[in-house]
Amino acid sequence: MNDVFIRRVGGFPRSIEAVTVVDSNGDYNVLLNAAIPPHRQRQAFRHELAHIRLNHFESLEPLQINELEAGV
Repeated sequence: MNDVFIRRVGGFPRSIEAVTVVDSNGDYNVLLNAAIPPHRQRQAFRHELAHIRLNHFESLEPLQINELEAGV
């Protein structure tokens, strides 16, 4: 696994708890919604880590399947 960086960011709608972006170095940048409570940020982070561990960024499966596998 490449490096994982965590950043709390503002400006997301509350309905988006986290997003992971792969940068040009192949590292994972988990962007957590700063507007949600800390316990939801932790849950969102664990969910994003599941996507990384399950290699969903290379997956050709539909988004809905990847979300189910990651534990939504």
